[in-house]
Amino acid sequence: MTFSLKHTLQILSLGALLYSCDAFDASKKQEPETSPLKVLDLGTKSFSLDAETAIDYNSRFKVNIFDGKEYLTFANRPTSRIYEFDYASGEPTRIIKLEKDGPNAVNLFFNIGMFFYSKDSILVDSGGFGYYLINGKGEVLRKFGLPSKENTLNPDCCPISFSNASFVEGKTVFGVQRSSVKDKPEVSEYTFGSIDISGDSKTKKLLKLSSFVPDYKEIIKMEQAKDPWVIPFQPSFYKLGEFLYAASPISDTVHVFKDFELVDKYHLGNEAVELTDYRSLLLLNQIQQLKDGVQSVREVNQPPHFADVFVSPDGNLIYRILIEATKGKKVETLDYEIPEVAKASLVVFDKSSGQLTSFDLPVDELDIPLSTQSRSIFVSSAGIHFETKEQQSEDRLDFRIFGVNMQ
Repeated sequence: MTFSLKHTLQILSLGALLYSCDAFDASKKQEPETSPLKVLDLGTKSFSLDAETAIDYNSRFKVNIFDGKEYLTFANRPTSRIYEFDYASGEPTRIIKLEKDGPNAVNLFFNIGMFFYSKDSILVDSGGFGYYLINGKGEVLRKFGLPSKENTLNPDCCPISFSNASFVEGKTVFGVQRSSVKDKPEVSEYTFGSIDISGDSKTKKLLKLSSFVPDYKEIIKMEQAKDPWVIPFQPSFYKLGEFLYAASPISDTVHVFKDFELVDKYHLGNEAVELTDYRSLLLLNQIQQLKDGVQSVREVNQPPHFADVFVSPDGNLIYRILIEATKGKKVETLDYEIPEVAKASLVVFDKSSGQLTSFDLPVDELDIPLSTQSRSIFVSSAGIHFETKEQQSEDRLDFRIFGVNMQ
């Protein structure tokens, strides 16, 4: 059988087409399928306690990474101690004792705000007596931001608080700005502050609310009017690497800043849940004037809003805690009820895959704070950790871990 040149070209073209189709089908089959993002209950993680290790109700937990290894740290104000645990083994590795007298004395007011910017350099916020830079032995290397008269309580001397958002650049420490009744509207507009470790220079002009809170003008106006007197608006912040994550409790958007300039934003919400408005949020926490002082009053039944925001150590996962409903809780020492979480969910966004998921949290088993600056929740490479309501033993500290399926 003979073929003309025309027939030969047709056969070659058909063969090339069939080959390309087969190659395309094969490449489709070889592409790994991305499974839906799911939150997994990874069970309980425990840390050993002994006679020298104690937990205070104000203890704030955080995992620090030194030389590629994770360590859980927290402090106890009544005992004036900072504790460090090997995260993997759950065993204590260091107890740093803060002296109450002498040249290394660290005066503490209400709780210990602190953060490690290296394994042997720890910044301590006294809450009104100034700031301290200490080493791993508890020795005071430097005092700064002190009141005009040392050892005299003056909360206005400490413009920033140390939290998950604190960081150091050179000799400057940055942190969430503390609000003050003396603040003017142009000052209240800012959410971040800084202080120089080597001196007392300080600023409040960092990161405006307008950068990530649309209703900032109305919020500031309501706070300044004091009719009623409301607790100042508190966003959530988390610092990881060169990025600062900021989120409003009444917005499903997480804004990302670098050098206090907006570089990205992510949607982390639940379309089935309608968030409350700024006025309703501010009215949840009020201050009432009494004859002999003031008292804080909190609304028991709270509408949906976000609590804190967290980021995984590799920067890929963003976690948000959505408070969907609350209820009243009776406390023996009080003659009124306080709000307790009745329904909450964990919202997780995977930056690498662009996937978003939500998971109903077992609220009866976990300590879920209403605050936008949580003390009892932390993240590690394993996932996000919640302190359990019922601790199984006095000899250990238990957390429930929630992670995600690997993509």
